[in-house]
Amino acid sequence: MAASPPFIVINGQQQLSLAQAVRYLQAAGKLDEMIGEILRQFVLDQALGDRAAGQPAGAEVEAAIAHFRQQADLTDPLAFQTWLEAQGLDAEALKTQTQRELQLRQLRDRLTEPHLSQYFIERKLDLDQVVLSRLAVGDRDLAEELYQQLLEGASFETLAQDYSQTGDRLFNGMLGLLSRGSLPDALRAAVDAATPGDVLPPLFIEQENLWCVFRLDRVLPATLDHPEVLETLRNELFDQWIMRQLDGLDIEVLVGE
Repeated sequence: MAASPPFIVINGQQQLSLAQAVRYLQAAGKLDEMIGEILRQFVLDQALGDRAAGQPAGAEVEAAIAHFRQQADLTDPLAFQTWLEAQGLDAEALKTQTQRELQLRQLRDRLTEPHLSQYFIERKLDLDQVVLSRLAVGDRDLAEELYQQLLEGASFETLAQDYSQTGDRLFNGMLGLLSRGSLPDALRAAVDAATPGDVLPPLFIEQENLWCVFRLDRVLPATLDHPEVLETLRNELFDQWIMRQLDGLDIEVLVGE
């Protein structure tokens, strides 16, 4: 039997066959990850062929590359050439890669468009965001006292610095952007009934074993016409479609000597 051609040559002498490389991946626990990516690319290639996806026009490819160079600060020809070499690419390879990415985006958009509205409704709770600040203390009576002081006009920021027992006191109690869906049920209910600027009555947060007084600073409801939201939903739906295709494959991995 003829020897397998080398897959990797080390120091110009030592040769690794593809089978040996696969065994190394298996020993490192990374074989499933590699096979998963190979099968993902197989599914995508099949989809592009089966659906007769049109080739993006040359001008569209050039425009995408120009946009990328602008965003990556690679408009200087020398800097762009250096980047290409670092990536192991030349100009033609980059065009081919960009063309494929455009084809996949077209495929993704075509597959996900009919399902976006319903999926947005299903995901809206997690996509909605709020900005909260909090005073977090271990004692309920103290939380009630601080809440009353806030209702009487005390500075939330000052009380947070003086009394809060969590690290966010260094930021005047501000927690930053939070997914509405990630909030504990009682807190989410209180937030939904509040308007920005409202201070919420003390709530016991069981996960942290703390009594917290929250202030609702901002509400940022998700909308389907927001570019980032739309991109997130399209990618999630596309990944789900790919997983369904993978689930339908009968796969056998044969590792030779």
